[in-house]
Amino acid sequence: MSHLVALMYHAIYADETELKAIPEEDKPYAISTEQFERHLEILRLNKIPILLPDAITETPSHGVILTFDDGDKSFH
Repeated sequence: MSHLVALMYHAIYADETELKAIPEEDKPYAISTEQFERHLEILRLNKIPILLPDAITETPSHGVILTFDDGDKSFH
């Protein structure tokens, strides 16, 4: 059985200046870099692999695919 999860991120900010630069309609979906790092740490501690997007077509797959929509500057 495949256990594949996709986590979608919309905007990530490091400080108040970066948060202010995010459009108002996107702010409810924004997380801090600290929160994002905690997400990654949880995956690491639970030995959950982060997979490449093409893992969707592979069976069986076990792990997480990280996705970032809209090509926001904060993903760089």
